[in-house]
Amino acid sequence: GGKQIELFSNFADMQEFLQDMIKDEMVLVQKYIEKPLLISGSKFDLRLYVLVTAERKVYLYNEGEVKISASQYSSDPEKRGAHITNYHLQVHEENYEKSTHMISTND
Repeated sequence: GGKQIELFSNFADMQEFLQDMIKDEMVLVQKYIEKPLLISGSKFDLRLYVLVTAERKVYLYNEGEVKISASQYSSDPEKRGAHITNYHLQVHEENYEKSTHMISTND
């Protein structure tokens, strides 16, 4: 899991934050999807496992996971729970319920 998740509303703020990082520290930077798809008003992500062979055959594992944010989506970057589906962060959200946060294909 990630040690730290930060949201920035502009590039200059992100650059300033990255300049303060330790030089040997690894960082992942992602472009935020500004108009995400929602399930019942909440962000979600899919965890699917795929194998692609050298012969370009694609196999999709029959188990997967849907992670749904406990909070309704908001474009306000201060409402972190509305933007993040990470289980370890969601458990601290006021609206968190395990049964609605993660759905397995085995359920």
